[in-house]
Amino acid sequence: MSANPLPQEPVIAGEALTSSLSTDPDMAEIVAEFVMEMPGRVEQLTKSWDQQQLDAVQRLAHQLKGAAGGYGFSQISDAAGKLEHSLVALSGAGLESDIARLRSQFGELIALCRRVRA
Repeated sequence: MSANPLPQEPVIAGEALTSSLSTDPDMAEIVAEFVMEMPGRVEQLTKSWDQQQLDAVQRLAHQLKGAAGGYGFSQISDAAGKLEHSLVALSGAGLESDIARLRSQFGELIALCRRVRA
């Protein structure tokens, strides 16, 4: 593995992501709270990624998968699940292709997180 195989996350533009629960008045407040916490989650993920702490990235992706799904952000839940699965399956033999896949999945997850709106 090279000295710094983990990339800085790419900037991917896109439409704002809104919760599938956004029309439910009973959920509005907690969805808004989840959205307000998203920059902190992105910061934690990015810091762990930059420090190559893949166990922490895996744990954070797992947490985000459940939380995002529970708050109606299925795209983020799916992306976090893919990243988590890839990290669990990380193998020494195919590390180069693993890193390329992780790079892509991490970038996709961060880009989706940055598009979240209440």
